[in-house]
Amino acid sequence: MGFLVTFAFIILAIEKIDWGRTWRALQGADYRFIALAFIPTILSYFLRTTRWKWLLEPAGNFSIHLLFPPLMIGFALNNLLPGRLGEFARAYFVSRKSELSASLSFATVVLERVLDGLTIVGAMGAVGLFYPLPDWAKRIALLSGLLFILALAFLLLLLFYQRQAMWLARLFARPLPRNWGEKALGMLSSFTAGLEILRLGPTFMRSVAFSIVIWGVETAIYYLGIKALHSSLAGWSGLWQALFLMSAVNLGIMIPAAPGGVGPYQAAAILALAAFGVPKEIALSISILTHIIQYTYVTGVGLYFLGREGFSLSKIVEEGAR
Repeated sequence: MGFLVTFAFIILAIEKIDWGRTWRALQGADYRFIALAFIPTILSYFLRTTRWKWLLEPAGNFSIHLLFPPLMIGFALNNLLPGRLGEFARAYFVSRKSELSASLSFATVVLERVLDGLTIVGAMGAVGLFYPLPDWAKRIALLSGLLFILALAFLLLLLFYQRQAMWLARLFARPLPRNWGEKALGMLSSFTAGLEILRLGPTFMRSVAFSIVIWGVETAIYYLGIKALHSSLAGWSGLWQALFLMSAVNLGIMIPAAPGGVGPYQAAAILALAAFGVPKEIALSISILTHIIQYTYVTGVGLYFLGREGFSLSKIVEEGAR
């Protein structure tokens, strides 16, 4: 299904594209800006690791050195395997390298994704304060914002009404074999423990503020990508282009598709930049270059750490099946 979604979005992205103009745009790009874009790309993942360390604080003091390899492995596997299996792999690898349970670690990954979603929607809303958004963007921002707020509300209910949640879980676990039911309840209890950061107001708010920093750095990647293709950057226009592009692309790749977000990434970029009058061919070229930057860095570093752990993709799939 993911590959069908990707195929549909690729068709949407390349419809009526002038490939000659696209090729000329890629040839005429200023690749110095593309090289510079690797700097915020690298920085953003170190910042993500710092935020993850803070989200894990209630469970213990974990070093950046410990957390960075699993984080990169997780993002790399999202680029290579369907179903966003990298999120589970990330929690699994942290549990292998520490006494932290995989369920607890996975809860912090889920919380991180909710923070990312709310920040991205907030960024799109910020653009709307200074630049008229197209109707489709308003609808997507409203729907996405509502979904992420509901997700956060669910996590808060799970944490603050843990006793009631466990009672309900026991009720649903009764038909299961005893060992399965006990394992499921143990995983839910560990998962809830991973949400303890929500009780620590100042620390959690620091993580929220850091999410804005992370996505601000990510926006620099798109700004440099736009700059490389000599797209119009008069005044503040370049900032709004980059911020809107970042928001649209990252909401787009949340759609279940083939690994790596190919298709939704390009279609979202073309749609977003069309709001600023950027031709489809230039927008497609920008999407290709920015996607390559992020894909090659994340996948390369993640596979390096995966190999260092003595794992292969086939072994990861085998472990997941268990």
